[in-house]
Amino acid sequence: MEQDKHIIIDKVKELFFTQGAKSVTMDDVCSVCGMSKKTLYQYFPNKESLIIDILQTVFESILLEIQKIQKENHHPIEELFIVHNRVHSLIRSDNDVFMHQLCKYYPEIHQNHCKQNNKRMLLVLQNNIQKGIEMGLYRSDFDVEIITRFFFVLSYSIKENEVFNQYRLDSKKLHRCLLTYHINAIVSEQGKKDFLEIENKYKLN
Repeated sequence: MEQDKHIIIDKVKELFFTQGAKSVTMDDVCSVCGMSKKTLYQYFPNKESLIIDILQTVFESILLEIQKIQKENHHPIEELFIVHNRVHSLIRSDNDVFMHQLCKYYPEIHQNHCKQNNKRMLLVLQNNIQKGIEMGLYRSDFDVEIITRFFFVLSYSIKENEVFNQYRLDSKKLHRCLLTYHINAIVSEQGKKDFLEIENKYKLN
């Protein structure tokens, strides 16, 4: 049954990303999957349960990819740029529609998802910072947990902020600016030269 659920999720997640969490109906899902509502409800009793599983599936795939990158033992600063590019290749730009409607119409689902997974993602960010400090590439005169949470909160909330939405900025460009802002805040004198070289290497087109 779990395998069948994953097949359904793979078929319909693009529909949710392009049209939004609220806009897609269970009739739309049935049409894409070529099944009746009776069959669909055997796997997902309501749309909310489907949205929850889509969110978790996408999160797990992103987290797995980030963990794979960290195991490759890159330069800590370069690791952040590699993760940035890989995550944005996994998440469509029109995923913003899905997340906007999710936050607006299903806030409880979004909040529960964040509570369930925030610690896991924070640990990934903390590992990068600790590695950079040990190598002398990041400063050591700041609270790692607080800085990690600053970056994490901004990453999650930046596209939902009207200050940015009114300018219709490209999501990848916006997060790249946030990444360079984050690195500038923690990089050591020793790491600055590496940062400039790596930033130039991964310059956006």
